[in-house]
Amino acid sequence: MNQLELIELILSRYVVFVGGRYSRGKSLILTFLTLMDLILNNRKNIYSNMPINYDITGYKTNIKPIIDTHFFDDMPKNSRFVWDETPNDMGAHGFNSVKSKYISILSVDIAKKDDRLIGTFQFGDSLDKTLGYLCELIIIPEYVNIYSKNTKEDNIKRVENKDFLMHWIIIDKRDNDERYELTLNLYPIIFMYNTKFKPFTLWVNHEEFITKLKPKDNELFIEKNPKEILKRLEHWNEGLEEIGKVMIR
Repeated sequence: MNQLELIELILSRYVVFVGGRYSRGKSLILTFLTLMDLILNNRKNIYSNMPINYDITGYKTNIKPIIDTHFFDDMPKNSRFVWDETPNDMGAHGFNSVKSKYISILSVDIAKKDDRLIGTFQFGDSLDKTLGYLCELIIIPEYVNIYSKNTKEDNIKRVENKDFLMHWIIIDKRDNDERYELTLNLYPIIFMYNTKFKPFTLWVNHEEFITKLKPKDNELFIEKNPKEILKRLEHWNEGLEEIGKVMIR
């Protein structure tokens, strides 16, 4: 397969995760692949828990924030969901709790509605088991050139050299763990997302959770709900305004 064919293969899978150690360009890959989905598949319905802006590419699209679990009660069709630091919201524990029931909605609806999910994780055992079963393809990236063992110094040098050359190991779980490799320099993509943004956890407010709250808990929820939604929305919008400023971490 050539590079384009490999990218098209990745985009065809319903659930894709990018895994690996800290500061290996996982969020960068999310941003790149979502842009490729926009260009190659004209997929303009994009929802993300991290701010992304593709205006500098000439491809105008309104990327909407994912900030709460109510989003999954009625997932939009033919959409891409970008989920940075996925285990923060879809951890390996508590799937059977009412708080986590939105994951079961996601698992049923994603293929029916022709949606795509791409997320990141550092350790495979930190993911919810259901999502682990749903995952069709995994990407493990490593930078080709290492400039320093100190992460911050390495990133400074990487930006100076415009060197975000990465080597991907691609494991296609849908095709008997068939393996592929891809090498790309994603330097231009660093100006399309906020390199220091840390997503808030989703505010839990899906329908099944709310309906099973006890009366006292429901009163507290009603009081807190608009405040928590607004806090997350403001955080996301503030992160959006910082896109284009390459901030080293």
